[in-house]
Amino acid sequence: MKIILSTLLFLILGFSAQSQEINLDDLNENQVKFTNKSMSVLGGWALVNITGGLVMREQTQGISHKFWEGNVLWNTVNLGLAGASLIANRKIDAPSTIGEYLKIEQTLQKTFLFNAGLDLAYMASGWAMTEKGKRLEGEKAEQFRGYGNALILQGGFLFLFDGVCYGLRANNIQTLYDNLDVNISLGLVGNMATLRATF
Repeated sequence: MKIILSTLLFLILGFSAQSQEINLDDLNENQVKFTNKSMSVLGGWALVNITGGLVMREQTQGISHKFWEGNVLWNTVNLGLAGASLIANRKIDAPSTIGEYLKIEQTLQKTFLFNAGLDLAYMASGWAMTEKGKRLEGEKAEQFRGYGNALILQGGFLFLFDGVCYGLRANNIQTLYDNLDVNISLGLVGNMATLRATF
């Protein structure tokens, strides 16, 4: 009787979600490529801003001078972050299971989402600096307004960058979930019911 009941439960409740086979090596390679591409974009943005900022800083005065100077300073940090990420990406051990891969993907996604929140704070701080600069005089006013405008620009770019990266990683996770093969079976062993899921 237990064998018949177990077989019936398995036939009624057991199912398999059929989909493409997932290759962990391909997933890891795509993750590394994504990080390299995204950090190259950030590094490229930083280099353009540093080069352009250094040139324009020498050709302008007042608020514009401080704006370009602020872009150079801010993008020195961006260039350092991009470079460090590219170097670290070469040394990262590839995950050996889908579960480890998903944890890394979720961490990346959360990082981009957190950074997008910081980017909004950067823009708000830039706006506050420009407003404060309107109440100041002389070089301090120029510095607050110029740096504030630079912070708004850089925060805006980073918000767009982090938002796009977040969306791409979220889509990647959803695609992975859509392509997972899941087998669930229910059975009876002795006086106990068992539930087993495999991926």
